[in-house]
This record gives sequence, C-alpha cells and structure tokens, in this order.
Amino acid sequence: MKTRPKKETPPRKKDPSSWRLTPGEKLWILRLSALLFAVSLLCAIGWGFKRFYFLKNPVFAIQSLDNICVESSGAAFSRMIMEPFGVKPGNNVFALMTSGDWLARLRASPNIRKVDAEIRLPSTLYVKVVERDPVASLDTPGRWVVDEEGVVFNVRGYAAPPPLLISGFEGIETIEPGQHVPEHVFSAIQLALQLARGSYSFRVLSIDAARRDEFVLRFNDFRLARINWPNMENGDREPSADMTRRLSMLSVVYASPYAIGSVFNVTGPSGRVAVSQD
Repeated sequence: MKTRPKKETPPRKKDPSSWRLTPGEKLWILRLSALLFAVSLLCAIGWGFKRFYFLKNPVFAIQSLDNICVESSGAAFSRMIMEPFGVKPGNNVFALMTSGDWLARLRASPNIRKVDAEIRLPSTLYVKVVERDPVASLDTPGRWVVDEEGVVFNVRGYAAPPPLLISGFEGIETIEPGQHVPEHVFSAIQLALQLARGSYSFRVLSIDAARRDEFVLRFNDFRLARINWPNMENGDREPSADMTRRLSMLSVVYASPYAIGSVFNVTGPSGRVAVSQD
C-alpha cells in the first residue's frame, strides 16, 4: 500500500500572554530596583558626609607644626621640610590622605627610600620616612652619593658624605640624582660595604670602576691594589665569598713587612696576592 505523505504543520505562534511577568518575577524585580536605589542613596550620602563633614570640617585641619609628626630614619628629615610637598598648618588631614599628591611627590624624592602616612585624630598627620643611607661618594661635580640599591642622590647640606669615593665608570659625568649606577658598579658598592663592615690592615680612599672586570683600590698611603673576582662584571647584589676571601688575603700581605712594593695584584684565578713596584 502506498503511504500518503505527511502534511507539514506550520509552527505555532507564541501566545503574547506568555511574555507577561508572573507576580513572583515582578516582586523580584521590584526588590532588586529597591536595593539598587538604596545602595545609590547610601553612596551619595556617604560621599556628601565625607566631603562636607570630614574634608571641610575645621576640626580635622592641621593646627600647627606640632600636628605634623615625622619619624625619620636619619637626622636630616624634619617636619619643616614637609611644607614644600604641600603639607602645612591649615591643611585638612583627610583631604591630604585622599589626594595623595604630596605623598607621591615625597616618595619620588631621590633621598627617600620608603614613606608611610596615617591620620591620628582629630588633626595630626603622622609620617614615617625611611631615608637612603649613603654607601660611597661619587666622583662628580655635585655632592652625589650612592646607596646599596645603586640609587644616586644628593646628601643634605649639613650631612657629611662618605669618605670612600667611587670613580671612573662610564657616564659618571652626566649621572643625576634618582638614576641608577651601571650594572658592574653594584660590585663596587658591595666592595665598599664589605670594607666598612670588615676589619682590614689598610684604608681604602677610592675605588676606580673604569673596567668591568677589575677594580683599582687606592690606599691612604698612596699604594694601589688591582682586584677582581668571578662574575663581578654582572654586578653583585650580595657580598661575594670570593671578594671577601681576596680582601682578607690582601689585608694579610699588606700588613706584612716583607711586602715591599707600591702595587698589589689580586687578579689571578687563585686569588693570591702579588706585589710589584708599578
């Protein structure tokens, strides 16, 4: 028997009433709208309260320099220096903390390593400053010094720069505060730190860092020493055991009455000290 082909039934049109919201859905949307309105209202109230009560209230204004408390790691920084950064009597402490411009400028100062600030109600601003500690002076026209992170900065007028001088490296004539020294000079910085921490029979006045693979030390008796150690050209960020060992060997030979000569050579692979007249 032949089967009749089935007729295709056209798709049914959706009943417009099916798009209507149920009472439960209407209630859910109403609650969500009320919640969003309440949050927006609270934000507006909070902003207005902050602006007109905290930021404009004279109770929270710095009354005098006594309300600017500065704790500094060095003796050079005081509350008097805060005024050039925009912190002075009459400023609102909440407005200062909200803007943060003065804090950003203070942190950008080459002499500053770290700054933290907090409010002590009602009107006292407490600032904790960690200043950079100079490790060595640089042989530059200005009174530039460098810290252990390799950052160049200028010591303040009443602070004495370190007596140890680092010289000779490329770009030293044009280097400016806030910049970093070249990579291999970090090894000279670690050398300066070790000389300050250790006890040696000599006193180094300067470190010539013109070469990446060798430094020249100038002693206070006008004698010289050429010294290097493995990987020094990469810039040591920590004290090198080879550097410490070679300094100790140099100290022993330097103190010996049999070490007759003006130049000490500590550049061999073994680290032994040779003495010559030039």
